[in-house]
Amino acid sequence: MIAMPAAQGGQCIVKTKLTALKITLTSLCGLFCSWAVASTPLVELDDEQLAATRGQALLSLSYISPQDQYNFEAQRVNGDKSVGFYKLGLEADVALNANVRKLQLGCGGVNGINGCDIDIDNLSLSGLKTDANGKMLPMTSAERASSSAQLSNPFIEFAIKSPDQTSTREVVGLRLSAEKVVGLLTAGSNNTEANGINSLSGYLKINGYGNATTSDGVFGLKPGETVRSYADINLPVCSGCGSMQGYIAGYGANDSKNTGLKIPSMKAPFQINNAVVSGTRMTAANVSAIAQIPSIPINSNSGQLGVALDQKACSFVIACAQYTFIKLNTSVDNLTANINFSEGLGYIHNLPISSAMYLGLQKQQLRWPGAEEVANSGWWLSLQDPVNLGDISPRDKVDISSVYPQFAKLLGEKLAEDQYKIKIGLADGISAIFQAGISKNISPINMQGESVNIALKNLILETQNVTPNCYGGMRFC
Repeated sequence: MIAMPAAQGGQCIVKTKLTALKITLTSLCGLFCSWAVASTPLVELDDEQLAATRGQALLSLSYISPQDQYNFEAQRVNGDKSVGFYKLGLEADVALNANVRKLQLGCGGVNGINGCDIDIDNLSLSGLKTDANGKMLPMTSAERASSSAQLSNPFIEFAIKSPDQTSTREVVGLRLSAEKVVGLLTAGSNNTEANGINSLSGYLKINGYGNATTSDGVFGLKPGETVRSYADINLPVCSGCGSMQGYIAGYGANDSKNTGLKIPSMKAPFQINNAVVSGTRMTAANVSAIAQIPSIPINSNSGQLGVALDQKACSFVIACAQYTFIKLNTSVDNLTANINFSEGLGYIHNLPISSAMYLGLQKQQLRWPGAEEVANSGWWLSLQDPVNLGDISPRDKVDISSVYPQFAKLLGEKLAEDQYKIKIGLADGISAIFQAGISKNISPINMQGESVNIALKNLILETQNVTPNCYGGMRFC
């Protein structure tokens, strides 16, 4: 006996014996065999005729025992070594175009009374339009409605615990699958708010690319936006001078002279490669991307940073300076960003599929034959090959002011290096003493190998608009 969560919540108690399964499969075979005999009388073939005959069965049956080398469940660490797998397959290609207004599976049940394992609104499956390189092309509603997804060799498979023991054998899993599904799966009705995928239990890998356009901002005006570094101060007859004189610049240094540095809007290209999204009742996809930040210009038009030396620098004892401001003429190059997306699944609407795929129901954790992952208990949707979302550029500009404190730390470390260090001579010292500030040209600051971390959440993606799978201008049918 096995208790599993059922569609629309609650529990479904399924009682089964392997004998009943055998009887069912035998009956199906008998039905097809009887039909074949009635349609075409059997003809005896000799050995030569048999050798020259080629054919393929419509139905195939297979079994993977607990001891089989292809039983990944028995071989994995902490796997159940008593589970075998019975598979009934259809050796054919099936075309399917479908719309499901509301798909809910596993509501309540083993994963908790609140929520569903799978909860999707306005789910559509259709054909997929691609170019010669396999890149997804846009489709009209009529094109979607007149196309079909292709399911190659669909099958149903049972996971049986203790299959050789008539008194203790038990069904612990069931999955509906196909060796490959090619089509476009969409969820939701619009791209202006979160809708479509409300919760998902399963496994998929995501590829994508895009450009994140950042908002312009001003660096150095808020807490945390303080640059700490060292200057080379060389003044005649000086106290507080030397090659490692500490200072701070920006917020909290000399606020009356601090205007901050203007950071212009930039377009940062990013890439997502095989980001794994897996779990039970997920509401968001947490993926990482690497972005290349364009060169950041800093010049006389960018503004100025207030500066405070750790100690006064005095020349001839009587002329001293501790507070001033500085204008830089340089650029920050080759900085990268680690973007951490926490994207609500309701903002992902288009899933182009070209993959082995299955929908499973498990009483316990199982690794199905051919699967890369271990499916959790309850309902589970799995795509084995990466889903290429294509261009997933955010529609709106991205505020990156949260990374300014990280930028301040990196800039301070770089300005302490000899090639970028601010060097203050006699003319600079006189300018500082008379509150005229300091202007410095510095070679472009190379940030190769350095990165900042950017956290982004629930962005509306430019290319995730939903094309209805309907004729006649209907949004859903």
